[in-house]
Amino acid sequence: MDRDCFGCLQEVREDELKKIWKGLFYCVWHADKAPVQADLIDRLAGVLENLDLKLSVEFFKAFLSTMRREWGGIDRLRLDKFYLLLRQVLVRVFAVLRKHEWEDSTVEKFMNALLKRALLVKDEFPALGINLHMTDIFLDELRKVQPLSSHTLGLMLEPFYSTIAASSDKSLLKRVRERVFNSLLEDAQGFISRKQESKLDREDETFGAQVLSLPVVTRLFALASAASTPQANRKVLYEICDCFSKLEKLVAVAGVDISSLKAEQAFAVHRYDGNVGDGLRMASGILQDKQKKSKTVGAHEDTEGLSKKKRKVKDLGIGSKNTGVINPAEKTLVEAISVQVNSGNFAGEHVVQIVMNGEQSQVLGKGGNPKKKMKKSKKQRKSAGNAKNLRQGLSHEGT
Repeated sequence: MDRDCFGCLQEVREDELKKIWKGLFYCVWHADKAPVQADLIDRLAGVLENLDLKLSVEFFKAFLSTMRREWGGIDRLRLDKFYLLLRQVLVRVFAVLRKHEWEDSTVEKFMNALLKRALLVKDEFPALGINLHMTDIFLDELRKVQPLSSHTLGLMLEPFYSTIAASSDKSLLKRVRERVFNSLLEDAQGFISRKQESKLDREDETFGAQVLSLPVVTRLFALASAASTPQANRKVLYEICDCFSKLEKLVAVAGVDISSLKAEQAFAVHRYDGNVGDGLRMASGILQDKQKKSKTVGAHEDTEGLSKKKRKVKDLGIGSKNTGVINPAEKTLVEAISVQVNSGNFAGEHVVQIVMNGEQSQVLGKGGNPKKKMKKSKKQRKSAGNAKNLRQGLSHEGT
């Protein structure tokens, strides 16, 4: 099949799209041997990326409706290839969203389609397996398209907020709780643990930090307190809300600065089509904003307990741990994968850790020395111990 043949289509009625998808469904049905099935499914799912945005959304809706209608007739020998079809279509949906730069309206259209045509659809078809499988694979595939902003991640999770607040299916409620919210809880706990041990990897620095920045407790509490929420769903919502409330206490005890995490994420998702100087100017702006905030709150007081001196942000230079000085002119395309705004006292200056094009670099204040990091105070060591105890209690509660 030539997937480009769909590119010329601008508008197709829904009933016609359903007829198309019924034919495509039985193409997969009759496909034999794993390599042939995988190739066919990849080509069918790839059609989504070649359509006009409006038609792409309608194509996704027709796909979900067709899968629900035909799901009850799939025998166990053919089930795996249709699970693969569901996964590959979801992957291509994320690809379309990335192509359109995760625009809010576009994300909402696709997530509403997933909610209304699958998770909360009211029809007579026995298609619970579709909802369970979509729930199983959603976060697994979403982690692969990092980094995302916390705002975008929140929009992507809206179908599952609505499902756990309104679904009457106990199996689906349990699966959403375990595979979405408990998984998010584990990501956040793992981020806090590894941040304290300074063992963060790239995925931790993006996804784990984003989870901590999400207003999960506020969203869950609002749904649980709504008059229209069924009592059984309200109980589940409050239980999950309680787990995330304990997570917030763990964040406070561990001394993780949520505002800094938001600044880091803003830097991580920004793609620069210029030179390194663009990234440095943005990093300088983040540090200056943090300094202004500390002036109003603490009157030049060091919030990390490391120094009570007034700090100044000087002109920033860039040096690489492995390759020496990086010439900005040589970096015409820089993608800041991650950034850590570190407010520790390094010879009186701020330090920013940046990973660019696979190379870890340090943005230092003039005259700064990253090796002169002061030891943790007694109060900080005690705080870390309390955080560990609270984290252990929270992990028992989540299970």
